[in-house]
Amino acid sequence: MEIPKRENMKAFFYFVGGMAAVSVLAWFLLTYVLVSDEERIHRLIEKGCRGVESGSLFVLSNLLATDYQHEGGLGREEVLGGLRSLFEDTTNRRVRVFRDQVKVQDGRAEAEITFSFSAQSPSSNAVHQEILSQAGRERSIVRVDLVKDGRSWKITRTAIRHSP
Repeated sequence: MEIPKRENMKAFFYFVGGMAAVSVLAWFLLTYVLVSDEERIHRLIEKGCRGVESGSLFVLSNLLATDYQHEGGLGREEVLGGLRSLFEDTTNRRVRVFRDQVKVQDGRAEAEITFSFSAQSPSSNAVHQEILSQAGRERSIVRVDLVKDGRSWKITRTAIRHSP
């Protein structure tokens, strides 16, 4: 049996290394570059759900545009302050998305998300108790307006209502 020559082994390792590099590049392009706007928004929704469940204001603040406005007139900082208070008083937060629909047109988008939220709270905060008394049993629908910011999307407005 003949021992492979060093040059043949070297060429083989270059080939294997090149194939690995091409595979990583293809994965990167398909995962991050060649992604539709709709898919980017679906990922933003998933990231928002994970941010609520983990209580991460950092994640959630990065999803909101600087001029964000909630339907009730609250701005970005007021909403984040309310979430901070809710996160401090709750544990075992869960968000379950039942359906999300996305429409994209000319750098703007609308999403409608049907979801339920549940959590536990040892707190006696009346507002949080009211929210949690309905949580998990009722589905809510949030309408989200988004604007494209480079290759990512930012939430500019939200409106929540209970599902019939």
